[in-house]
Amino acid sequence: MERRRLYRSLHDKKILGVAGGIAEYFNTDSSLVRLIFVISIFAGTAGLWIYLILALFMKYNPDYTDPEYEQQAPKLYRARQGAVLFGVCRGLSNYYNLDCTVLRILVVLLSFFGVGLIFYICAGLIIPIEPQNS
Repeated sequence: MERRRLYRSLHDKKILGVAGGIAEYFNTDSSLVRLIFVISIFAGTAGLWIYLILALFMKYNPDYTDPEYEQQAPKLYRARQGAVLFGVCRGLSNYYNLDCTVLRILVVLLSFFGVGLIFYICAGLIIPIEPQNS
């Protein structure tokens, strides 16, 4: 069995490829990893320090040669249809196959503690909107 390695991503990067590399390693969507980093930065500076340390120690994949590589994990998008504000809760419910109402209630309850609103706004800015079906 081949040992998997954690590398920075060359094709799925916004800044240094750290979030894209973590998403590739865990076979998940990079928007979720980016959202976790942004939320952790608002919760304190830990997210920023962790990101910078990972960027310092994670190397780019030396075996990467395919420019047409597409990540195999399903993509997380904000929903166009059924969206109330930004489509974040509907998009998360589609991605995780959950009831959207439960997610909306959770965001409202967490907003009383100041976390829900920050999460929702950050998610609305980070998660891309689903492409239109032509």
